[in-house]
Order: sequence, then structure tokens, then C-alpha cells
Amino acid sequence: MVGSSKKYVDPSKAVDILKEAFSQSAVGVGDAQQDVSEFQHKLLEWLEDAFKCHPSTSGHGSGGDNSEAGECSRRNPMVELFYGQYRAEGVNEGKGFSNDETFGQFPLQVNGFRDIHESLEAATAQGEIETVSTESTQKSGQELWFTRLPPVLTFELSRFQFNQQLGRPEKIHNKIEFPHIIYMDRYLGLNKAETRKRREQVKKLKEELVVLYAKLDKFNHYGSGSKKVPLQDVLSYALEFAHTKPDSSNVSVSSQDVEMTSPFKANVSTSSVDNMVTDSPSKAEVSSKISAATPPKCSRTTAMICDPAPRHIEETELKVLQQCLCRWRTEVEQDVRELQEKISSLEESVNGMYKDDLMQRCPYQLHAVLVHEGQAASGHYWAYIYDTERQEWLKFNDITVSSASWEDLVKESVGGYHNASAYCLMYVDKSHMDDQDSSSTTDMPQQCDLENLPDDLKVVVMEDNKKFNTEIEEWDRDQANKATAVSTQGCGSSGEGDGGSEMKASKVVSNCLGNWSLFPGPNRSTVSTQTGSSLKNQYPVIHAELSCKRTIEIVSDVVELETFQTKGAPAALKLACSAEFKRVEQIVKTLPHKLPREDPRLQHPVVYLIACNAQSKVIDRFLYEQFAYCPLLQNDERARKIQEAARSKLKQLLESPDGQKLDQSCQVYHERYHQFRRLVYYFVKGLQLFNDERYGDSLPYLVHAYSQNQTLALKIDVYGLQENLVCFYRRQCMLHINDMVAHQFENNDDITGALDIMNDMVLPCLTMLLNSGNQDDVCAAEEIREKWCAFLGHEIGEKKVEKLQDFLSKLFDPPTETKRTQIQSPSMSDLKDLYKTYLDVMDLAERSGYLERAYRSK
Repeated sequence: MVGSSKKYVDPSKAVDILKEAFSQSAVGVGDAQQDVSEFQHKLLEWLEDAFKCHPSTSGHGSGGDNSEAGECSRRNPMVELFYGQYRAEGVNEGKGFSNDETFGQFPLQVNGFRDIHESLEAATAQGEIETVSTESTQKSGQELWFTRLPPVLTFELSRFQFNQQLGRPEKIHNKIEFPHIIYMDRYLGLNKAETRKRREQVKKLKEELVVLYAKLDKFNHYGSGSKKVPLQDVLSYALEFAHTKPDSSNVSVSSQDVEMTSPFKANVSTSSVDNMVTDSPSKAEVSSKISAATPPKCSRTTAMICDPAPRHIEETELKVLQQCLCRWRTEVEQDVRELQEKISSLEESVNGMYKDDLMQRCPYQLHAVLVHEGQAASGHYWAYIYDTERQEWLKFNDITVSSASWEDLVKESVGGYHNASAYCLMYVDKSHMDDQDSSSTTDMPQQCDLENLPDDLKVVVMEDNKKFNTEIEEWDRDQANKATAVSTQGCGSSGEGDGGSEMKASKVVSNCLGNWSLFPGPNRSTVSTQTGSSLKNQYPVIHAELSCKRTIEIVSDVVELETFQTKGAPAALKLACSAEFKRVEQIVKTLPHKLPREDPRLQHPVVYLIACNAQSKVIDRFLYEQFAYCPLLQNDERARKIQEAARSKLKQLLESPDGQKLDQSCQVYHERYHQFRRLVYYFVKGLQLFNDERYGDSLPYLVHAYSQNQTLALKIDVYGLQENLVCFYRRQCMLHINDMVAHQFENNDDITGALDIMNDMVLPCLTMLLNSGNQDDVCAAEEIREKWCAFLGHEIGEKKVEKLQDFLSKLFDPPTETKRTQIQSPSMSDLKDLYKTYLDVMDLAERSGYLERAYRSK
């Protein structure tokens, strides 16, 4: 990317080379997803080979060649950067051994460990090893001590294991924490004696902690039965029981209750009593009847419900018992407090065992975190890399690079929360980074252009940039030609469109302007000069053509007025703009009653502007453009004067002090209005396919419509369509697809196609439903999940069960970032009859009842 004009480079060629290398090393895995560690090993191996120097043999003997070859090997930057050494020391069947090994990525286990240090301790500290002879009674074990750490230290986290029961690999989602700075001193061979000493201390402290935790557990979970409670609570409850006095009114209350129920029984007939005895209603039914007949109030029945109390207790007994229970509770609380203090002190000692200066001389700073999201068989990869110059984390996700915080990194990397977790950590020697920072302040600034590349790569990049610039010029030229052709065609169709409307407009113009007639192909040279070749610069012309018919009618009226005859075209233009503004303003007032059944915003950009509360200067500019860029006004001398006055007014606005600012504001609204018409096109196209029951083709259009609507309506709702309308159809389309695919899964033997549809279409949209904030969207997502979970209780065969389980793991952990299906952008001709097409689909939606259901959605 150094010196390239492209935003990103297509990696297909490099990927194909890697796939070819893997296919040669293992048969039948060329197209399979490779293990990341295997990929990194292969990549480092190739880079190491690329950096190998080839010593010249001229002028040297064989001994000199060997010396130079060894020196070349040691100077290989890949070996120096990524490879370190450790010494394995231990005893194997009674015999001591010491072996030096070279490592690139140091593997670490995730299961059973809270953080990286715990896993490193388990990997390097004294541990048993497997022996060749199974009959040997002597223990075998080893320790690992790093003798040389590389400047770039890579930890490979083992997050995959093979499930023997299911017969397939599974991903380990357990949480394991890692620090931003890690000190490696305790694992170095030069600190062997000190580390062993401290490990013994930690071992003793942890043994004490085990005892203390066991004692504390006895206090917190007291009792010999299945239910255990804290001992302090047991003593407190016993003291409360002893202090509770029996309620002396219980006897009298019992006798009075009979009298209270006598009037109620006297009003009940004999048959009712017989029915009550025979039916034997439950206590719940009786209580519900009483509560329904009698309003709740404090009565003697409530007085009968009292706390348990000892029947007989003497004052002296109570005094002795109270003293004992209070003293025991105080003693227990003191014992628990002392245990907690000891535990806290020991844990502090364990955690601070390696935090002194002697064990913090070899710091490594976290430089990159490689993250995998998904399951063992599939998933998505991205990376976090620390930018030392800007001192912030950057997230590299496909072609997107964005800033990220440490909290974001931790949330997506440590695991335990969802199906995304780190599988590789890359630390950099902090002393090397400090040296680089200090040298960068004194040395010349690094070049990030072609001058920084070798000559052979420089030629390749220059040729690629030249080819890329040529492609851009050709693309811009093609787009400009297409836009010009479409605009010309649209102008012609404006004159030759609907016959009745054309005749009516022609009659008005003919009556008002005498010999002025509509020509199907007006001269566009002046307009082309005004608008240029860029599509964005043609938006004023394109949007002005939407209201050509109305523009002609207004001009035909104002040129017959006395104002035009006496005061000239500028005054008549002012009248025309004022009349048009009043008409459009009245349309805007009716919008709340018409939307979404009708949408006049599609017919006139000024309707859209007023609805969006645009500035009056912007609205005036759009009105002037309506008259300045209407091509049909060129065919009559009086109308042409109105058009020239409008263009003159536009020129004055542009040359005014705030003309550039106003021009930029208008350009923003033109682009926004064009985006609005595009999203309506996507929505209408999606509804047309939906009505034809082509749900698979409809969903991409509805998803694009929702996405663009969210972007456009981010500030003001009226910038786009009503959100509940778009959400409703997108949701219904997904439910239809899910029902059809579930039916295929249940009844067909070949289910590959059905699951492919779910993976490619439904799963990417499921995350959108869950995150939309729409209650009905969330319910629809849950309905989709429940439908597939219900298959687990059906007899569907082992093959389907296996694929179903794999699919359910994706269904409940859908990818957070997905690639959307690409659809073709609409051309200008596609947008020509957009208002009429919108009316047609809305009419069908109203007759089918979907429009009313969309209103009621939440």
C-alpha cells in the first residue's frame, strides 16, 4: 500500500498462492478453511526464505563460506524478530536432560485459566511429562526457561478442541484476560533461581488460601442437610425466635371467627350448602370467592398470621440463651472477618509476588490482537493493531480501518461474552519500541511514498497506479455519457409522455404563448454547458425536469400578465416563483394526511425541502433552478426571457458574499433528495417482488431501503420514509423466507440448499432485527429461532440433526458484521415514473391490509 493510489489492494493473487501451497502439503484441503496458526507458520516460513541471503563464493574458501552462511542465517530479520529460544530442563525416567528449542508462536491453553500469567505458569513451571515406558515408577517432569526472547513475542491461544462425543472440533469460548504490558522476567533462565524460590512461596501461600477458603466456606454454608446458610444468620434467627412472644389473642380470635361467619352462612340456602360440601372446593377457590365478595382490609384474620414463638420460656432461660447467642454471633462474625482479612492479605501477596523492580525489567507491550468470531468450522477474522504514533488502537476489519478503545478490544477479545475471542496475541519488546521512538524524533521523517520502495516494487506500483488512474478516467467518462443520454431521453419523454396530459399542457401553452409548441428533442447544449460532465452537477437539471409540466403552466400564465409587459422578465420571474412556492406550501400541509398512501415529495424537490425545514435561501435557489434548467422553455422567446432571468439570478446568488456556502448547501440537499428517490426506488422494487411472492429477490432491496433510510433519516424523520413501513415489509419478507426454508428442511432429503439460503439471506438480517430497537422485529427474530429449535424434538435423522446443531449455533450467535447482497443502482430512467409506481404498490398494500398492519407495528 506504500505509494499506491488505491484504498485497498485485491489480495486474490496472494490468497491463491497460499491455497496452492496448502493443497500441495495436504490432499483435499485446498478449498478448506485452514488453521490460523498453520497459516502464520507458512507465512513466516516464506518470509524467512525471502530474507535469506546468498553468500558469494568468489575469493573465499569453504571454511569462509560456512562462516558467512551461518552469519547470514543469524542476520535474517524474520528469525531475529519472531523466533526465540527456550531451554527444557527436567528428569525423564530418572535421567536428567537439558534441551534447547527454537519457537516462533508459543502455544498457551485457555481452559482452566483466568489470565495469561496463569497459563504461562502452567506451561513453563515444573510439570509431569509422558514417558516412553509405561512400567516406569519414577516420575518424569520438566521446566521451560526462556533463554532468548524475540522482539516480537507471539502467543497462540488454543481455542479449539475435538469433541469425542460429537466427533467434530469445537471452539472454546472461555474468558482469559491479558494485560497491556506483560513482564517476562519470571520466565527467563537468568532468573531461574529467584523464580523457583518465589514459586515455592506462591505455592505455600496458595495452599494456605485453600485452607482459609475452606474454613470460610464452613461459616458461609453451615448445616448438615442439603440446605446450607451462613452461621451468623442461624444464630440471628435463633435469637429472634427466642425473643418472639406468643400472641395471647389467638384463642379469642378463634372463637370469634365462628361468630363472624354465622351471618354469611345464614344467608346461604340448604341446596347451596349441599353443593359446597359435595363439590369440596379448594382453599384457593374459597379464598378467591371471599376476596371477591369482601374488600381487603385489616381484620382479625390477618392477626392470626404471626411469627413462630416458643410456647414456654422462663425469663432466666431467655437471659442465658440471649447471652450465649449474642456471644456466639459476635465470635463467629469476628472469625469470619479475620478469615477474610487473612485471605485478602495472602491474595495481595500472591498478586504482588512479581511486581518488584527485580521482576519488572523485561516489559513487553501488546501490539496486535487477532480475533476470530464464529465456531470451529467457520467464522470471521479481524485484528486490532496499536498505532504508536497516534497512541490508539486501530481495528482492521476487511477493507475497513477504524479507531477503537481498549474497552472495545477487551470486550471482543477476552471471550466469555459471545462467540468472538482472541486466538493470537502479539507483544513487542518495549525497550525496542522506546529506542525506535527516540530515534524517530532525531532521524529524518519516514517516507511513505514511492521513494521508500525498492526499485523493482517501485516500477510495479507506478504501473498499477497508472492503470488505476486510466480506469477511473474511463469510468467517469462512461458515467457522464450515460447521465447525459438519460437526461436527454428524460427530456424527450417529458414531452411525449402520457397523451392526455401532454395534450392538456400543449393546449395551455398554445393558448398562452401563441405559436410556441413542444418539441420532443430540445437543444441541450446550453444546459450541458451549465451542468458539466459530473453526475452530481447534473442533479439541478434532473430535478428541475421533474416539474417541467408545472413550470410551463406557470410561465404561460405570467407572460400574459401586465407585469411582464411593463416591468420585464425579472419581475415576472419573481411572481412565478412566489406562485409556485404558495402552491407547494399548500401541498406540504397535506403531507401528514397523504403519507404513506401518497408521497408528493417524489414529484417536486421543493416539497421535500419545505418538509425538511430547509433554509429559505435554499428553497429560493431551487425555485430559480426549476425555471433556469427547464429545457422546454427554450422554444419560445418570452419563456426564454424568463429562463434567462432565472439563470441571471442564479449567477448573482453564486457571486454574492455567501454564494459558495449557499452553493454547497444546495448541493447537499440535491444529493439528499437524490438519495431519497433512490431509497424509494429500492423500497418500491422490493414491494413489487414481494407482491409477486419472490421473497428471496425482494429481501435485498428491502434491506438496502432500510439501511439507506436509517442513514438519511438520522437527523430528521421526514428526510426518508416512515421507518415502521420499511421495517414491516422487511420483517414479513424474512418470515416468509424462513417458513419456506423450514418447510424444505423438514420435507426434503437434500437440505444443503435450504441452509445455504438461511446462511446467506436470513442470518445476515437477523442481527439487524435484533438491533433495530423495534419490538416487532425482536419478536420476529425470536419466532425464527423458535421455529428451528422446534426441529430438535422431531424425528429428522442424524444427518439433519448434525447440520441443524451447526446452524443453530450460528442462529443464536449471528455475525455482528456481515456482507450485504449487492444490487444494481437505479438509473435515471428507472426513477422517471417513480411516483406512479409508488402509488401502484401502495394501492395494493392498502387493499391487502398490509398498510394498516404496518401502521399498528411497534
